Amino acid sequence: MITCYLNGCSHIEGVGELTSLEELDPSFNHKEHTYLALLARKIYPNCKIINVAKPGGSNERIFRTTAQHIFDNKYDKIFIAWTHLYRLEVCKTNNDDWVALNGGLIENVMHKEEFNGIYKEECKGIHRLMTDNKKQLTYLALYKNVLKELCKYYNIELHMHDSMKFWEWGKRLAHKADSTGHFGAIAHQKYADILYES
Repeated sequence: MITCYLNGCSHIEGVGELTSLEELDPSFNHKEHTYLALLARKIYPNCKIINVAKPGGSNERIFRTTAQHIFDNKYDKIFIAWTHLYRLEVCKTNNDDWVALNGGLIENVMHKEEFNGIYKEECKGIHRLMTDNKKQLTYLALYKNVLKELCKYYNIELHMHDSMKFWEWGKRLAHKADSTGHFGAIAHQKYADILYES
């Protein structure tokens, strides 16, 4: 059986209506009904899906965890959906404890009075890096190239997509998003069809 590894942000994890459908029917696995999982099943109908996407996940997290999984496991195919540039992750401790950061969170921390001194300066530095699109695009290009080379070396087929294109497509076509900005099952199915046909 072909094993397809999926990684991305909340759109690939299946946040929103897909999670609600699972609550109504426990046999429904929301992680297997995102556009990326549906695309994998269209290409490889009987594949096993391993979905490690995480809500709020950054491109750094997608790259780091995918590279780690390539070293530690055997996958036949890898499907990646890159996410918003305005996110980062930092290692909080020496024991591989990673913290997801987004622009809104950092801005909130920077304006709190209890965060002054070095922590405030660190937050300002992280915020400058997060909002520097040129640097973020450079890092993203690096992550993509390294993953391509890793997959080539380990003979793994790599499929790369962009969750922000999915989100923009959904908004443009007036698909109904939930209160967190996530689309439902119909939008995921339609977008998987579009990707499969292109």
